Amino acid sequence: MAAEMPSFPVTVLHTLLLIPGVFVTLRALSVYPLLDSRIAMGILLSGFLLPFALLIVSIVRNRDGTDAEALRAIYVCASIALVLLGLALFANGGLDASPPTGVQATVLDKFIMRGRYGASQHRLFVSSARPGRDREDLNVTADVYDRAAIGKAVTLELHKGYFGFSWYGRIVPE
Repeated sequence: MAAEMPSFPVTVLHTLLLIPGVFVTLRALSVYPLLDSRIAMGILLSGFLLPFALLIVSIVRNRDGTDAEALRAIYVCASIALVLLGLALFANGGLDASPPTGVQATVLDKFIMRGRYGASQHRLFVSSARPGRDREDLNVTADVYDRAAIGKAVTLELHKGYFGFSWYGRIVPE
């Protein structure tokens, strides 16, 4: 009679499977920042949290032992999906052969989000040229942030994206 291995170490190992996909996706979003990253971030968050939600349901139902194979498959599928998401975002920017379009926008607001350990994000809110949108939220370098002024124009280098997900390149304040 073989002793049943506790599910905690297996869960930890399966959680580690999710991490490469998260890093690949976040790196892709930093190299080719999407003009609207909400969908990509929603998919990333859902793909990361879904296995945990199903694990909690299994534990609450006292079926974590009998659901082990299904949970293992869900963790593996979620990890593959997250890596594929990151690779798709890299391909969207890397394979994009369309010429960049320069778009003038006005800086509406700017702020710095400071993290716990000294990390900071420099954010610009600019007017949008897209229909149905009033403004765009851009993550910029400290240099661009310092040179941008509220009420002044910036030029955005917009790219269509290979899969149609618009992303932005250089941002030049006037």
